Amino acid sequence: MRLSNNRDLAIYMAYFASTGGGGSCSGSGQTFNGTDEYLYYADNGALDINQATTDFCLSAKLTTGDDITTMQRAIGKLVPVATNGSYGFTVIVGVLRAYVFTSDGQFLVNDNITAATGTEYHLLLHIDITNSNIYYYIDGVLQNAGGTAFTGTFGTMANDYQFRVGCATDNSPLGDPANFFGGAAKDVRVYHKDVSGDLTKLQNGEILGDEKVWYCLSNYNYNDLSGNGRTLTGVNLPPTPPAVYMEDSEGNRVKDSEGNDIIIP
Repeated sequence: MRLSNNRDLAIYMAYFASTGGGGSCSGSGQTFNGTDEYLYYADNGALDINQATTDFCLSAKLTTGDDITTMQRAIGKLVPVATNGSYGFTVIVGVLRAYVFTSDGQFLVNDNITAATGTEYHLLLHIDITNSNIYYYIDGVLQNAGGTAFTGTFGTMANDYQFRVGCATDNSPLGDPANFFGGAAKDVRVYHKDVSGDLTKLQNGEILGDEKVWYCLSNYNYNDLSGNGRTLTGVNLPPTPPAVYMEDSEGNRVKDSEGNDIIIP
């Protein structure tokens, strides 16, 4: 990655610090008890599918818990009932499922593996908006050959339905947590471009560039490594350690593209 400015340098250094210089998000990630723990970001629509023009991708490493039978909504903007614009990864009846909902209804893509408990998987959901297709990869392997065609358009969810890791957002009453996930998650990212050609890099935790959010989720660190300042908030989880800010050679804090101070994990 070419470090063309202070922001690129700050992102790279934050990434390097978060991984211990090892090139990938270290450790087992953030664990969730499946009862009341989760993370959220009130994104004001920035992480809605309809903010992307041609492609939308959600990438994450998910470790299953002891229970892979009960409905668990793990990562994304997920809602227990039909809601236009919702998306993400769920675990149910032994299946790791990618979920997308448009104005024409839900489009589910099941895994093509035998999922196991206590196992880490890399998941990539690629929504090809231009060609109206959904592609779902697990550990670099396409699960739905040729893709899954969808129809309809994507609605705006904004802050009514937060981006969450560890549960869904209920719609009645609106905002309540629902369908908690019991397992672990790390290296959660969103892109507004097709990154399916970089599956090996994603599995290795490498920087691709143009991340809309990037959460390593190691050591209770919920900061956004993308440089966009979209830090997660933990519920019933230990707080993130005190922030350390990126500074230039004169001791001034380096800003991201939105004017936020860049935090080093």
